[in-house]
Amino acid sequence: MTQLKICGIQPGDDLSFTEEPAVHYIGIIFVRKSRRYVHPVNAKLIRESVHQSCRTMGVFVNTPAREVMQTAKTAKLDGVQLHGSETVADCQVLQKAGLRVWKSVTAHGHQDLQRMREAVLQYSAVTDAILLDAPAPSNESNEGVTGGFGLQFDWSLLPLLFDDDFLAKMPSSSEIWIAGGLKPANLHQLRKYWHPFGIDVSSGVEENGRKSPQRISDMIEAVKQLD
Repeated sequence: MTQLKICGIQPGDDLSFTEEPAVHYIGIIFVRKSRRYVHPVNAKLIRESVHQSCRTMGVFVNTPAREVMQTAKTAKLDGVQLHGSETVADCQVLQKAGLRVWKSVTAHGHQDLQRMREAVLQYSAVTDAILLDAPAPSNESNEGVTGGFGLQFDWSLLPLLFDDDFLAKMPSSSEIWIAGGLKPANLHQLRKYWHPFGIDVSSGVEENGRKSPQRISDMIEAVKQLD
């Protein structure tokens, strides 16, 4: 079963969708300049309202490991998603603290395949999952906000990157997640190129800047059709 994560949850969002077995994770943003930023104390209240079958991830960008661990403790996170230039050592520290660790790798284009391969191999050895995402707009990346823009990367990269020889070099337990511009209407197109372990979506299930129960329901049905 393809797993699903609904990211960018904010206070006041309807969390009844977390009761759906097809939704495995939610994500809460701890990047202060993001419009979806949530204070750790408020994140704890969100976490307490999430169905017990659904895990909660925290999204960070270049936050010191000690601060990440403190936020994770306050908000009762199950894991963390790192979207900056965090090091292998940072990932190891967070794993040793008992957190699930996901590391994003930006997919720029075909000319960037070698860098992507090196990054995926490097981080897959010290994380639970690799998340391939589109690059942020140039006017946003310098502000520390790296995702949630609804931008899609070139999915034709996927079969080139994850060929059999490359997959054999990765830890067998590694999960590969896809983010960036995913919507209920385009998931079938993604399947033509590759079948990821999981789908991470934010703006694709929003309406007027907030999570839409109907769009989340549509996404759940679209993910089920992948299998």
